Amino acid sequence: MKTATTDEDGMEFRRTLPFSLSLSSFTLSLSRFAVLHTHSLSLEHTLTQPSFLHTTADMVEAFVGTWNMKESEKFDEYMKELGVGYATRKIGNMTKPTTIISVEGDKVTVKTQSTIKNTELSFKLGEEFDETTADDRKVKSIVTVEDGKLVHIQRWDGKETSLVREVNDNALTLTLTIGEVVCTRRYEKAQ
Repeated sequence: MKTATTDEDGMEFRRTLPFSLSLSSFTLSLSRFAVLHTHSLSLEHTLTQPSFLHTTADMVEAFVGTWNMKESEKFDEYMKELGVGYATRKIGNMTKPTTIISVEGDKVTVKTQSTIKNTELSFKLGEEFDETTADDRKVKSIVTVEDGKLVHIQRWDGKETSLVREVNDNALTLTLTIGEVVCTRRYEKAQ
């Protein structure tokens, strides 16, 4: 049984069961929630200009900028778990990288610069891509935005690590996790 009511703007709200889509006058239903049914907007406008979708720039806006690392905890343990050799770990522990995050259209670019090595990766949110990491691992990566965090997953040889960036005011926290090892690196936004 369906029930319908109309608000003052002529929008019809109905209760219905799982997803339905009508091309004659755009109806969208999600599970047992209200259905938006409109005759006043064209289907083309509704599909190309949805207010609930955000651009890549909107989703990563808080991360855009230049970030200088200020402190790091358990980075040696993290690199060791990745399989990074002793000498490379010692050098890696001494560096204080700068990360530059930018957006152009639907492409996000993350540049990491240090006195030892520079890396750059460009990607589209939600699309898998090939990446060669700073320690020369060849991985399959995917980056998404989840709960306001930039979540980067790397997979290789049956292993997986996550790199989660979160911004609070002018501070960026990068949490690196592999297995039981969790490393935290804190960055400050350059002025």
